[in-house]
Amino acid sequence: MTTLREASHPFVVALDALATAAETGDEAAFTRLFSTDATIWQSTVGHGMRVPDLVRVLRALDRTVGGRRYLDRRVDVLERGAVEQHVLEGTRLSDGARVRLTACVVVRFDEDGLICDLREYLDSAETAAFTAPPTSLRS
Repeated sequence: MTTLREASHPFVVALDALATAAETGDEAAFTRLFSTDATIWQSTVGHGMRVPDLVRVLRALDRTVGGRRYLDRRVDVLERGAVEQHVLEGTRLSDGARVRLTACVVVRFDEDGLICDLREYLDSAETAAFTAPPTSLRS
C-alpha cells in the first residue's frame, strides 16, 4: 500500500497506469509508459528484453489467463524509481482454475518520467502453474 502522500507521486501514478494497461491488455497505453530504449528483465526468462518482447508476454497472457487483476499492491517510492510487490490473479482459460502469481518489480524512471528499466522477480513455482495446462491435457 502506498501512503496518501505517495499515492499522487508520479512514479506511483505511472505504476497504477501500468497495472491497468496490463489488466486490460491495452498495448498502446502500456507501451507509452516506457522509454524507447527501456530494458526489461524477468527472473523466469533470465535475459534482457525490450518493450516489444514484454508486449508479446502480455498477448500470451491474454490468450491463457482471463480476468487478470493486480492485488495487494505495495509500492515504495525511491529517489529514481520504485519497488512494487503485488499478486497477479486470474482464471486459467484452459481449465477455469483460479491462479495467482506473486511478484516484486524494481522500476527505474528516466528524467521524462518514463520507465527506463524494469526488473521483475516472479515466484517460479507459481509461474509454472500460472499458465500450465491441466494435467489431463498434458502428453
